[in-house]
Amino acid sequence: MGRNSAHVLWREQNTANTGTDLFYRGLPNGTTERLSNITTTNTAGVFFPALRVSDTDTPHIFWEEYNNAVNARDLNYWNPNDGLISLVSQTPTTGFAAFRPIIWLEGDDFHIVWQQLNTAQTENIYVYWNSVSKTAVELPGFKDGVVHNGILHITWEGSSNGPVNYWNSDDQMTVSLPNSTTVGDASVYQRGIFADTAGQITIFFGFNSLGDAATTCLASWNTTTLSTAVHVTTSKCFSGYKVQQDNQGVYHTFGVDNTSGLLPYYWNSDLSNAIFFDVSGAGTGFGIPGGTLYVSNGGNAHILWEDDNDLFYWNPDDQQVVNLSATSGPNTNIASYFKFRGFDAAGNLVVIWQEQTSSGSPVAPFYWQSADQITTNLLTKLGLSSIEDQSLTNSKGPNPVFMYYGTPTVGDAGAFYWDIIADSVTPVWTGPNNNTFFRYADEPGDDVLTAWIDQADYSLNLTSAQNGSQIMNQTAADDTGNLVTIIGFDNFGNIYAIWTEMSDSSGEGVDFFAAWSTDFVEAAADVYLPFIIR
Repeated sequence: MGRNSAHVLWREQNTANTGTDLFYRGLPNGTTERLSNITTTNTAGVFFPALRVSDTDTPHIFWEEYNNAVNARDLNYWNPNDGLISLVSQTPTTGFAAFRPIIWLEGDDFHIVWQQLNTAQTENIYVYWNSVSKTAVELPGFKDGVVHNGILHITWEGSSNGPVNYWNSDDQMTVSLPNSTTVGDASVYQRGIFADTAGQITIFFGFNSLGDAATTCLASWNTTTLSTAVHVTTSKCFSGYKVQQDNQGVYHTFGVDNTSGLLPYYWNSDLSNAIFFDVSGAGTGFGIPGGTLYVSNGGNAHILWEDDNDLFYWNPDDQQVVNLSATSGPNTNIASYFKFRGFDAAGNLVVIWQEQTSSGSPVAPFYWQSADQITTNLLTKLGLSSIEDQSLTNSKGPNPVFMYYGTPTVGDAGAFYWDIIADSVTPVWTGPNNNTFFRYADEPGDDVLTAWIDQADYSLNLTSAQNGSQIMNQTAADDTGNLVTIIGFDNFGNIYAIWTEMSDSSGEGVDFFAAWSTDFVEAAADVYLPFIIR
């Protein structure tokens, strides 16, 4: 979604059935743009397309095309002002290493770094390009970077022992950060690079210990003082994680010391000293290196980890280790592939996961929130005998919503959503599970949209909680391929829906449709725009 528009990027099979091409359309007033033509470029299809939309609603699109001739990839960029620009056409290079390009969008300017073979085909190099200069620049190295006021700032390690190096695209001078080297099998690693509103660049780094002890666990360097400040020291730094920054500009991170057992610490830039906390009683005590730090926009920090099939939690305010799995019996397994994390408006962490209620039993969904710290079995709370498809939407707050398809203990099976803050359940449809899960969107005016495909007649239903429902289908075919892809609101509250239907023409596959409205009061979109993919 854009500021006052929606942007749609999709791939489709070409008419020769030799691969896929890339298409774009801006809603509501744009026209369909064919961005690639693999028939003329002799490539095998489009890979890893990326769309970024600026604050002025300008789309910037990047993609890769596999080049059959040299067994490597071409890189392409497009925006509506400059048109198509080839970044790498395998000339003079003959290969593009397996490094996903890094993209930044600042204002209406597009910046990208990618990796490719040098002209002599002897080593990988990093290349920087932006949509202002439109000139490729070979970088001296690359590990991480940030763009500020049109200037790229990057950092990388000279070797596993260091030093950490800094370079920017303005003066293009390499600076080795002081006190950023170690020896032996200890290694240096970067923990983040940031730019503040005044243009100061801050780089965080630390050391890891293997056999040789390293004592500087967290340090930083900035372009104002040009000196290194040490924030966390131990006798044997074991691991450290990326530094995060909240909306107030405070930095947060955590790491682990291994001087005598695993001892984690939490640090933020408002603290005089890091906070160390004991996890020896949390399962085996060895699960903490796999933990994750979650920081809300308001600066609430939460650490969550798994150990011995239990979930554990800690925050720097309470400084208490909490076992989220305490209500389950011993030896219960957690479905590690199924965990949802999010925040509510107050910055509390919301966690939903699946775990056995007792050893050998089926898994059930559980809910926990860091304010009341009570683990709740959602089958019991929501009155369900079973649950299937599940998802947590609006996970960044302020109003997380749990979507699910389940069978109530009383009533018919169907799709529902649970508004966690309001603690209310709303049915979406009843009947057998269909071939696509429903979509959910809400907007500041408290209207809620849901969209789904009816299994009986494959009708696509779009419902506004405030204004009623309508069926969106445009073709008469037996729409077994119907799929709701997007529903949502732009910044002005305009509604957009995008979906697929089987074509009326036999053998022509799936068509894309879009609808939007600036007046949904009458429960009908003002305009329907079909754009057919053939």
